[in-house]
Amino acid sequence: MEMMINTFGWQDDTEVEQQSFLQFYVGQQSFAIDLQEVIEISKPLPITRTQTVHPFIQGVTDIRGEVVPVIELAQAFSYPQEKPDERERFIITSYEEQKVAFRVQEVAQIIFVNKAKITTEVREEHLTPYVGGSFTHGEVELFIVQKEKLWDAIEH
Repeated sequence: MEMMINTFGWQDDTEVEQQSFLQFYVGQQSFAIDLQEVIEISKPLPITRTQTVHPFIQGVTDIRGEVVPVIELAQAFSYPQEKPDERERFIITSYEEQKVAFRVQEVAQIIFVNKAKITTEVREEHLTPYVGGSFTHGEVELFIVQKEKLWDAIEH
Protein backbone atom coordinates (compact mmCIF):
# COMPACT_ATOMS: atom_id res chain seq x y z
CA MET A 1 0.00 0.00 0.00
CA GLU A 2 1.29 3.45 -0.90
CA MET A 3 0.40 6.60 0.98
CA MET A 4 -0.96 9.31 -1.29
CA ILE A 5 -1.23 13.04 -0.58
CA ASN A 6 -4.74 14.25 -1.35
CA THR A 7 -5.71 17.74 -2.55
CA PHE A 8 -5.85 19.02 1.04
CA GLY A 9 -2.28 17.90 1.73
CA TRP A 10 -3.39 15.08 4.03
CA GLN A 11 -2.08 11.59 3.72
CA ASP A 12 -4.58 9.20 2.28
CA ASP A 13 -4.08 5.46 2.65
CA THR A 14 -5.81 4.75 -0.67
CA GLU A 15 -4.37 1.59 -2.09
CA VAL A 16 -2.43 2.09 -5.30
CA GLU A 17 -2.17 -0.90 -7.61
CA GLN A 18 1.42 -1.27 -8.76
CA GLN A 19 3.18 -3.43 -11.30
CA SER A 20 6.87 -4.33 -11.26
CA PHE A 21 9.03 -4.20 -14.38
CA LEU A 22 12.59 -5.00 -15.34
CA GLN A 23 14.13 -2.04 -17.18
CA PHE A 24 16.62 -2.79 -19.95
CA TYR A 25 18.18 -1.14 -22.98
CA VAL A 26 18.21 -2.00 -26.66
CA GLY A 27 20.43 0.53 -28.36
CA GLN A 28 19.82 3.82 -26.57
CA GLN A 29 16.12 3.10 -26.00
CA SER A 30 14.76 2.03 -22.64
CA PHE A 31 12.31 -0.89 -22.48
CA ALA A 32 10.52 -2.82 -19.76
CA ILE A 33 9.19 -6.33 -19.31
CA ASP A 34 6.80 -7.44 -16.59
CA LEU A 35 9.02 -8.77 -13.81
CA GLN A 36 6.72 -11.76 -13.28
CA GLU A 37 7.59 -12.91 -16.81
CA VAL A 38 11.35 -12.98 -16.12
CA ILE A 39 12.79 -16.37 -15.17
CA GLU A 40 16.39 -15.20 -14.87
CA ILE A 41 19.00 -12.81 -16.19
CA SER A 42 22.32 -14.19 -17.38
CA LYS A 43 25.53 -13.08 -18.95
CA PRO A 44 25.59 -13.94 -22.65
CA LEU A 45 26.19 -17.59 -23.40
CA PRO A 46 27.65 -19.03 -26.60
CA ILE A 47 25.13 -18.94 -29.44
CA THR A 48 24.95 -21.72 -32.00
CA ARG A 49 23.87 -20.25 -35.31
CA THR A 50 21.04 -22.12 -36.96
CA GLN A 51 19.27 -21.91 -40.25
CA THR A 52 16.32 -20.06 -38.82
CA VAL A 53 13.17 -19.13 -40.61
CA HIS A 54 13.01 -15.74 -38.92
CA PRO A 55 15.57 -12.92 -38.78
CA PHE A 56 14.81 -12.11 -35.10
CA ILE A 57 16.24 -15.46 -33.98
CA GLN A 58 20.00 -15.23 -33.72
CA GLY A 59 20.45 -18.91 -32.93
CA VAL A 60 20.14 -21.14 -29.89
CA THR A 61 22.01 -21.40 -26.62
CA ASP A 62 22.28 -24.05 -23.92
CA ILE A 63 20.89 -23.07 -20.54
CA ARG A 64 21.52 -25.89 -18.06
CA GLY A 65 20.96 -28.56 -20.70
CA GLU A 66 17.94 -26.92 -22.32
CA VAL A 67 18.16 -25.60 -25.89
CA VAL A 68 16.81 -22.04 -25.87
CA PRO A 69 16.24 -19.75 -28.89
CA VAL A 70 17.94 -16.34 -28.65
CA ILE A 71 15.89 -13.41 -29.92
CA GLU A 72 17.87 -10.34 -30.96
CA LEU A 73 15.67 -7.47 -29.79
CA ALA A 74 17.74 -4.89 -31.72
CA GLN A 75 16.70 -6.68 -34.91
CA ALA A 76 13.05 -6.86 -33.82
CA PHE A 77 12.95 -3.12 -33.07
CA SER A 78 14.93 -2.13 -36.20
CA TYR A 79 17.90 -0.78 -34.25
CA PRO A 80 21.48 -1.29 -35.38
CA GLN A 81 23.05 -4.24 -33.60
CA GLU A 82 25.66 -2.96 -31.18
CA LYS A 83 29.01 -4.55 -30.59
CA PRO A 84 28.77 -6.90 -27.58
CA ASP A 85 30.32 -5.61 -24.37
CA GLU A 86 30.37 -6.48 -20.66
CA ARG A 87 26.92 -4.94 -20.07
CA GLU A 88 25.13 -7.26 -22.51
CA ARG A 89 22.69 -9.75 -20.95
CA PHE A 90 20.17 -12.43 -21.77
CA ILE A 91 16.72 -12.03 -20.22
CA ILE A 92 15.27 -15.52 -19.93
CA THR A 93 11.50 -15.77 -20.13
CA SER A 94 9.09 -18.38 -21.42
CA TYR A 95 6.21 -18.59 -23.81
CA GLU A 96 3.92 -21.59 -24.14
CA GLU A 97 6.23 -23.86 -22.10
CA GLN A 98 9.29 -22.85 -24.19
CA LYS A 99 12.13 -20.85 -22.64
CA VAL A 100 13.27 -17.90 -24.74
CA ALA A 101 16.31 -15.63 -24.29
CA PHE A 102 16.05 -11.95 -25.21
CA ARG A 103 19.46 -10.51 -26.03
CA VAL A 104 19.70 -6.93 -24.70
CA GLN A 105 22.48 -4.36 -24.41
CA GLU A 106 22.04 -3.73 -20.69
CA VAL A 107 19.75 -4.57 -17.77
CA ALA A 108 19.23 -1.49 -15.62
CA GLN A 109 16.89 -1.94 -12.65
CA ILE A 110 13.57 -3.07 -11.25
CA ILE A 111 10.88 -0.39 -11.37
CA PHE A 112 7.55 -0.27 -9.53
CA VAL A 113 4.88 1.64 -11.45
CA ASN A 114 1.39 2.78 -10.54
CA LYS A 115 -0.79 0.88 -13.04
CA ALA A 116 -2.80 4.05 -13.67
CA LYS A 117 0.34 5.66 -15.17
CA ILE A 118 0.70 2.98 -17.87
CA THR A 119 -0.70 3.96 -21.24
CA THR A 120 -1.43 1.75 -24.22
CA GLU A 121 -0.44 4.56 -26.57
CA VAL A 122 2.91 4.02 -28.30
CA ARG A 123 4.19 6.98 -30.33
CA GLU A 124 7.13 5.10 -31.84
CA GLU A 125 5.49 3.48 -34.88
CA HIS A 126 8.27 0.94 -35.53
CA LEU A 127 7.80 -0.45 -32.00
CA THR A 128 4.01 -0.81 -32.17
CA PRO A 129 3.89 -4.45 -33.34
CA TYR A 130 5.81 -5.74 -30.28
CA VAL A 131 5.04 -3.21 -27.56
CA GLY A 132 1.88 -3.16 -25.47
CA GLY A 133 2.20 0.22 -23.81
CA SER A 134 4.51 2.70 -22.18
CA PHE A 135 5.14 4.68 -19.02
CA THR A 136 7.48 7.38 -17.82
CA HIS A 137 9.93 6.82 -14.97
CA GLY A 138 11.65 10.04 -13.99
CA GLU A 139 12.60 11.62 -17.32
CA VAL A 140 12.74 8.31 -19.21
CA GLU A 141 9.97 6.84 -21.36
CA LEU A 142 9.91 3.04 -21.26
CA PHE A 143 8.14 0.81 -23.75
CA ILE A 144 6.62 -2.43 -22.44
CA VAL A 145 7.69 -5.44 -24.50
CA GLN A 146 4.95 -7.98 -25.19
CA LYS A 147 6.71 -11.32 -25.61
CA GLU A 148 3.54 -12.88 -27.00
CA LYS A 149 3.52 -10.42 -29.91
CA LEU A 150 7.20 -11.09 -30.64
CA TRP A 151 6.75 -14.84 -30.56
CA ASP A 152 3.62 -14.66 -32.74
CA ALA A 153 5.57 -12.67 -35.35
CA ILE A 154 8.28 -15.33 -35.36
CA GLU A 155 5.84 -18.23 -35.69
CA HIS A 156 3.80 -16.69 -38.53
